[in-house]
Amino acid sequence: MIKKLLLAFIGLLGLAYAGLVGYAYWPVGGPGVPARQLADATDRFLDLDGLSIRYKTYGEPGPDKPNLVLMHGFGNSLQSFRNLAPLLTGCCYAVAFDFPGYGLSSKPVDFDYRNGGQAKVAVRVAQALNLAAPVYVGHSMGGAIAVHAAVADPTTAGVVLIDPGILETGVPRIMAQAPFPLPRLSAKLFGDRDWRGQFLKRSFVNSAIITEAVLDDLARTARTDDYWSGTTAMMSQFAPGEELPLLPLVKVPVLLIFGAADRNHPDTLRRQLQAALPGSTLVVIEQAGHYPHEEKAPETAAAIIAALASWRPDPLRIRRVRPGCPKLQKKLAFCRLHHICGGGRRPLASRTRAKRYQHKSINKTQGANCHVRREGPECPGRVPERHSQEQDPRDRVPGQRRQAAGHRHLVRQLLHAPAPRRTHPAGV
Repeated sequence: MIKKLLLAFIGLLGLAYAGLVGYAYWPVGGPGVPARQLADATDRFLDLDGLSIRYKTYGEPGPDKPNLVLMHGFGNSLQSFRNLAPLLTGCCYAVAFDFPGYGLSSKPVDFDYRNGGQAKVAVRVAQALNLAAPVYVGHSMGGAIAVHAAVADPTTAGVVLIDPGILETGVPRIMAQAPFPLPRLSAKLFGDRDWRGQFLKRSFVNSAIITEAVLDDLARTARTDDYWSGTTAMMSQFAPGEELPLLPLVKVPVLLIFGAADRNHPDTLRRQLQAALPGSTLVVIEQAGHYPHEEKAPETAAAIIAALASWRPDPLRIRRVRPGCPKLQKKLAFCRLHHICGGGRRPLASRTRAKRYQHKSINKTQGANCHVRREGPECPGRVPERHSQEQDPRDRVPGQRRQAAGHRHLVRQLLHAPAPRRTHPAGV
C-alpha cells in the first residue's frame, strides 16, 4: 500500500512538472519584430561590440557640465528615468540606455548577463559616446552595476546609487533559481503586461504613477524577436551579492539615495551600506518606495545636483611655471580634458618665492622644475597667501621679464584652450 502511494505521488509530481514545462513554453502572442521597428523618434541606437544598444540623451554637452550615465534596474528599461532625466538637463548632460537583455537593446543568448558583464557594457557606452569623467547613476540592479563600473573605469568622477541592489536585491526568489524550466517561466512572467504592472505597483507608495502608457512602453520589450531566447538565458544567470568585495575599492565620491518606504531597504541596511562606503552621503526621500527617482523626481534631482556641486574641486591656482615641465603640462591637460578644474590663474611670483614650492619634473633628464604646490592627485592646488610679496632683483632684468611673459603665455594657452567637443553617433 505504501509503495502504491509513493508511486502515485511520484506520478503526480511528474505530471505537475510536465504541466509547468508546457506552461512555460506555450507560445504567447505573435512572432516578434526587430527592436528598431519598435523605437520612437527620440530613441538612438549604438552598435557596440556586436550589440545594438538603445539610448536616449538629455540636455546638451558642455565644458562645465558633468556627464551622467543613467542605468535602470532589473526587469525595467531606460523609461525608468523619464521623470528624473529632464530635471537634470540644466546642470548635466545625461545618457540613459538599455542594458543587453532589456528594453530594445540586443538580447543575445551567449552573453554574460551578470553585473560584471553589464558593467563592461556601461563603460564601453561611456567611451563610445565620448563621455569624459562619467558619473554612473544606477537604480536597484543598475546601482550594483555602477559599483562594478566605478572600479573598472579609472576615469569615473562619481557614483550615484538609487536604492541599489547590493545588500538586498528585491528580485523575487524564483528569479534566482536556475533549474529548468524556471528561467523560461521567469521570462514568461516578465513578458506578461498585467503581471509586470502588479509587480511594479507593489514597489510604489503612489501606484498611480504606473500608468497605461508606462506599461505599454515596458511591454515593447517582450515584442522583440529575440526576447524569449535572450531573456531565458539572462534569467538563468542571476547571481546576487557580487558587489560586496568591491565596495572598499570604490575611491570616488558616492551619493546614496533611498526611498523611506522601500520595504527591501530598511534603515539598518541603509546605514550598513553607508558604513561600507566611507565618505559616502546618504539621502532618504520621504513618501517614496523603491523608485524615488520616479515618485519624487524633483527631490531626487535636487540631491544629485547638490552632490555634483560639492564634488567639484577648488579652481586651479598657479604661481609659476617653466615651459619645459611635462609633469605640470600633463596635469593641466588632464584637468582641461575632464573638466574637473576651473580656469583661474594667479600672477607669477618672484624667483625667491617660487623656490619654496618647486618640485622636480617627471623627466629629470630635462632638468625642468615646476613651481607649484599640489593639493590633489590630479590637479595643482592653491598656494597659501601668507608669504611675502618681495620680488627678486633678477626678475627686473629685461631678459627675465621676457621669459616670465613667455611663461604667462604658456599658462594662458593651457588654461584657456577651447574644451574638447563631445560628439556622439547619429541616432537611428
